[in-house]
Amino acid sequence: MADVKISELTALTSPDGAEELVVNDGGTTKKITITNATSASLAKSGGTMTGVIAGFESTGIDDNATSTAITIDASENVGVGQTSPITKLDASQDNIGGNVALGIFQSGNAYGNVASSASLYLGATYHSLANSAKITSTHSSGTTGNHAQDLTFNPINSGSTSFEAMRIDSGGRAIIGGGVTLGNGQTYAAANTLDDYEEGTWTPVIQNTTGTFIASEAFNYVKVGKLVTTRGYIYNGNVASASAVWQFGGLPFQPLRESYGVVQFYLVNIPSDSAWVNVYANPTSSYIRLIATRDASTNDSLQWSDVGTGHVDFHLTYLTT
Repeated sequence: MADVKISELTALTSPDGAEELVVNDGGTTKKITITNATSASLAKSGGTMTGVIAGFESTGIDDNATSTAITIDASENVGVGQTSPITKLDASQDNIGGNVALGIFQSGNAYGNVASSASLYLGATYHSLANSAKITSTHSSGTTGNHAQDLTFNPINSGSTSFEAMRIDSGGRAIIGGGVTLGNGQTYAAANTLDDYEEGTWTPVIQNTTGTFIASEAFNYVKVGKLVTTRGYIYNGNVASASAVWQFGGLPFQPLRESYGVVQFYLVNIPSDSAWVNVYANPTSSYIRLIATRDASTNDSLQWSDVGTGHVDFHLTYLTT
């Protein structure tokens, strides 16, 4: 074969791979087909590349990673720090790296931003944030510059609306708007639900006449569900009509039915035919009176002429509506 310049050779535009090339293999001249020469190169479009790219190393997610970063198995379960994930997202953390396996944060907000919050959405039927329950960490202080966070729980009601059902505030207090159902398994029942607890004070108001009196201390009450307990101490009454029945309004809640409590007197003129006296709560007009139970006779309501400036210390528990 005569010497020919490369520029004078006919161009091969459609090689089939069987063409032969001359190569120097350690000082020995050999021939190789195009197919064999390109078999160790990167895959062409539509081909498959295997092995490791020499000189390239990564700790990320690819065939050249030196360690397992994320595992996605054939069931489409994703494992982070877990090579055998058993859920759609299985995040595990060993003690060497700390004890935080999964973190959800709201980034891009300034320190202590009052609008900052981060939510975890949980959906059982719809692939939609709007139809998913959520647990949210939200800024609670109302002022910038601190890390106070409340934890809120928002289920979805029958109208597909998210609402806040429970909040654990930054002070560790649980706030449950719908109450707590006890002793009825996993089913809500109004009769088994404790939906109110309240402490406060109330102001007694003279009825049937006008006048003044002294209360030795605040009239406190405690309401647990529908049960109300209160105590009061009244003395030094000075009224316009001594014949008027000793009666006070202003109870914090209306009684459901007639109720009786205990009473202790000091310097009170109890009628001689009275066997005992109770404080009485009326459900219709929401007042209290002193009712004397008389021997072999009808009950009698004590008047201001009986009580006068004496001391009346009573304790009353009743059901409210």
